[in-house]
Amino acid sequence: MRCVSSNSPFLSDIERCKAWVSPNTLVKLASALNIEPYELFKADSSLLEQEKDILKQYADANLKAVLSVFSRLRGNLEIG
Repeated sequence: MRCVSSNSPFLSDIERCKAWVSPNTLVKLASALNIEPYELFKADSSLLEQEKDILKQYADANLKAVLSVFSRLRGNLEIG
């Protein structure tokens, strides 16, 4: 990545969204990687599917927990 003329800490900051990247730097990074600049913003579809699955499992588990709490609350509110 020497052709980008950026140091390692700066590149690390970019990866961690800690540094602002100018359009010129994006073009240089893409050129160094032999890709078009827009490709730096493309999402990996397989990762998106994995994230969707994880979120669905998390949402399902939370829904079950919420329904359980409502059920218990309803039981405690019944006069009997």
